Amino acid sequence: MGGIILIIVVVFINVMIRKVAAVALGITGLDQPTADFQALSALTGTGFTTREAESVMIHPMRRRIISLLMIIGNAGTVAVIAGLIFSFVTITSPWAIFRFVILIVALYLIFKMATHTKLARFLSKKIEEKLRERYEL
Repeated sequence: MGGIILIIVVVFINVMIRKVAAVALGITGLDQPTADFQALSALTGTGFTTREAESVMIHPMRRRIISLLMIIGNAGTVAVIAGLIFSFVTITSPWAIFRFVILIVALYLIFKMATHTKLARFLSKKIEEKLRERYEL
């Protein structure tokens, strides 16, 4: 069960990190859809060869944000794989299906939370306030 909790926590933290990074990229002048996509592509290590990526790489603060996302994304992937292996190493256990259902339900709830429009707007405003207070972006 510890592996399932690890996976859920890592996925939730990755979702929050992506949100913070997208807001930070937006503060540096990127439009929000581009900032969202660039944060997601850097965190997952996919699709980061677009023309928009060039606009990210010319700005020093954006470059720093993207670099951190790439490192965090790799660490998150390793943690999720380790959690999966740890959780389902005894696949013959009668609890394996229960653990799998818990994992699917938790990931679905995280997905619904991440795509909820009102919650996303609220979080974006709060994150932007805190980033502007703490850093000079």
